[in-house]
Amino acid sequence: MTMHNLMSEYESLTLGPLSEFDLSKKQFNKQIAINFLNKNKETISEDDEHLLFRTGGQLNGYIVALDKKRNCIDYLVKFDKKSLEQFDSNAMQAMVWRRFGAPSITDLVFFDYLLQRSSIVVSSTRTASEILLERPRGETFWIDIMGRATRRGGFVGLYNQVNHSLIKFDGGSLYEWLIFANDWLKNTPSEPFRYVVSNEIL
Repeated sequence: MTMHNLMSEYESLTLGPLSEFDLSKKQFNKQIAINFLNKNKETISEDDEHLLFRTGGQLNGYIVALDKKRNCIDYLVKFDKKSLEQFDSNAMQAMVWRRFGAPSITDLVFFDYLLQRSSIVVSSTRTASEILLERPRGETFWIDIMGRATRRGGFVGLYNQVNHSLIKFDGGSLYEWLIFANDWLKNTPSEPFRYVVSNEIL
C-alpha cells in the first residue's frame, strides 16, 4: 500500500510509500496541513499552541493535531470502522503518525475521543515477520497504548485475523504477558494480527 492509496483525496501531492511517510519532513508536512485545513472539520479542542480537529465522517476520517505556531501537523490519526468476527460490535481501526519531537496527545486522542465513540480500537494488520523487519517504532507505540489502557482499567489483547482467536491480557505483568504473546506470534509468523484496546471486557 502507498500513501497515495491511503490518502487518495490528496491526489495533487506526490507521495511516496507509506513506510516513508514522515511528518518530520517540513515541506511535506506543511502541504498536508494545508489540505486538511481546507476540508470541512470539527474542532475537538483548541488552546494557544494546538488545534485538534476531525475531518471526514463519524465512522471514518482523520484526527489532526496542528501546531499553530509552526503551522504543521504534530499528530495524525486515520480511523475507520472494521467489522471483526470476534467482536459483537464494530471496532475502530487507528493508524497513527507523529512528528518527531512533538508533544504526545495520545491520551486525548485515544482515550478521550476514539474510545468514547467506539468501545474497541485496533491497530492495522501486521505480521510477526513484518515487526522483526520493518516497524519496531509502531510496535513500541501500541505496546505503550496497551500499558496506558491497563493502568486506566481498560482491556487489551492480540487478535489473529486468520483463525479469529483472541489472546487477552487478564492481569499481572503486562511485560510477562507480552513475552507469552510473542511466543504465540512466533508460531504464526505470517498470519496477520491486530493489537486490541477496549474500555469493555473482551
